[in-house]
Amino acid sequence: MHYRDKPGLSGTQLVQLAKSPAHYQYYIKNPIEPTPAMEFGTAAHTMVLEPETFKDRYAVFSGEGTRASKEYKEFLAQNPNKSILKLNEMDRILDMVTAIENHTLARELLLHSPGKNELELYWNDRSVPCKGKLDRYLDSNVIVDYKTAYDASPEAFNHWKAKNLGYYLQAAHYQAYFMQQHMAPAFVFVVQETEAPFAIQVYELDQTSIDLAHEQRNNLLDLYRSCIENDNWHGYKEEILKLWVRNIY
Repeated sequence: MHYRDKPGLSGTQLVQLAKSPAHYQYYIKNPIEPTPAMEFGTAAHTMVLEPETFKDRYAVFSGEGTRASKEYKEFLAQNPNKSILKLNEMDRILDMVTAIENHTLARELLLHSPGKNELELYWNDRSVPCKGKLDRYLDSNVIVDYKTAYDASPEAFNHWKAKNLGYYLQAAHYQAYFMQQHMAPAFVFVVQETEAPFAIQVYELDQTSIDLAHEQRNNLLDLYRSCIENDNWHGYKEEILKLWVRNIY
């Protein structure tokens, strides 16, 4: 059974639940259709962390035709159950791997340091079955998450993605598994841009912020259990909320 189909509340699902139980339910019943950028990121992720599976999952189209051409459609039929990459996409992925190999810190975190890749975790917390899948877990007690992005700069990643995509909440979720074993691993992102020169920036989430996310996560687990018990997956609060402007000018 694939990880997606195994029971348990995941970090990604927690982020949806944080919006509202209704958002969580919609996400479960209507999986997000991956964008081309997401599909490319998945291919790069596979090449970096699961290179031994890449040829079984991807085929490279070297023809000149577009995805609507007869040539491409014939190639697609010849490679059933595989995702298709165009030659220029494959070249970019190989250049991304080279950039990692030339980056001392990223090379150690993603390729050389002893650890396990694609580690699946399953546990119970506050009477809720939970699950998580780590990109890498190093023997030195560090969780490494590999991200691809158009912009890996601190301004873009810290001010927008880390907050709005719920990375702190997901980090707390993964940490919770190890905390049951009296461990609290550090959480590190290796963020790489998907366009030349494929620049890389490494970030570590500060533990104070993750601790705050643990409080939010505990509240969400209680909310999740209540929704199941009452079969009530409500949206936002059914009340009038006051709005105010902090700075008019």
